[in-house]
Amino acid sequence: MFRRDVVPRRRVLVIAAALMLPLPAAASAATPGTSLQLSGLKGVKVTAVGPTVREASRFVVPFTGSPSTTSVAYPSAAGLRLSAGRRSVRLTALRLQGRSLSAAVGRKRVTVFTAARAPLTTRSTTLRLTAAGRSALRSGLRLRRLPTGTVGTLSVVLPAPVQGPATVLPSTPSPTVPAPTPVATPAPTVAATPTPTPTPPPADRIFPPGVPAGAVRANAADWAFRGSWLRYLVAGGGTVATTGGAAKTADGSFVYPGQGGTYDLTAGWSLQHGGTVTFLYSAHGISIALADPIVELGPAPRISVLLTDSSQGGIPGGEGSGGDGTTRRVVFGTLDLSAATPVVSGDTVTWTSVPVLLTTEGAAPFLAYKAGEPFGQITVRATIPSA
Repeated sequence: MFRRDVVPRRRVLVIAAALMLPLPAAASAATPGTSLQLSGLKGVKVTAVGPTVREASRFVVPFTGSPSTTSVAYPSAAGLRLSAGRRSVRLTALRLQGRSLSAAVGRKRVTVFTAARAPLTTRSTTLRLTAAGRSALRSGLRLRRLPTGTVGTLSVVLPAPVQGPATVLPSTPSPTVPAPTPVATPAPTVAATPTPTPTPPPADRIFPPGVPAGAVRANAADWAFRGSWLRYLVAGGGTVATTGGAAKTADGSFVYPGQGGTYDLTAGWSLQHGGTVTFLYSAHGISIALADPIVELGPAPRISVLLTDSSQGGIPGGEGSGGDGTTRRVVFGTLDLSAATPVVSGDTVTWTSVPVLLTTEGAAPFLAYKAGEPFGQITVRATIPSA
């Protein structure tokens, strides 16, 4: 009797253990995210960037938040690197909107792929390169041609729904002694942190001793634009054009010719300049012109320019989006006078290498640079008329 009883129990345990084993990998659930397979890009090597994960021949880009019915957001660092020989192009900050998959390519946002069907409404769909995507990749990889048809597939794997706890039917409660009513302890009151007010620069950074107020003549302003921005343009075959008297110096900075100006013992200096410097990069649709800068050195030091953003290929309303081509004066940057003491030599006052920090309006044409980040340094001079 004892042996007959034990054997069935062991069989039951073996069967139960078998049911609890994990399924083979082929039957496991797919990783949530957007899955990309780009087998149609012949001669181009594809590798993962950031949190993107490679699974066999596919690349899975994780979600940021919960996908909506029409769009998906991803971590800005996630993406793909496409390489051909020694050249490579990074596709990061991906966005899936309807059937369009865009990415940051260099400093601009480009719609690189389009899907045959809306990925959020179908299991899997094919991908094609857009004209803008083909142009950006050909330029970055220095390829003569890229396919015009299907280059791969895309599918969106949504996270499995979280199962709630099992419902337990209530049993007949036994008599209990009521618990005492808890007394809430009031949370300590934390005073709100006030928004800091920018500190005006020291008076000696604005008002040199012995300089009388009145009309002045602004000399040429020498602007050394941010080095990473200029290197990006040059590396991709872009150019920096100068017109209206603006010119490039031997050390790589750009000068705007001086015009009029004023000096007030309360408001400080207002120095007007002429000329235009235009950043051009046709492969990425970039055309940004900065003209006629006005440098104000007072309690709120800043530089304004006539800005014309004629860039193409961006997403409307987003940073780094294509401009409408209109020209308007904007406060492009604030000036940090903390380390720029004016030097008076004869009848000329000079501020050397004053850092330029982008404002929101100044950063708008650029994809990678944000408000508060540096955009180079500027040296300005003013001549005081003889009494």
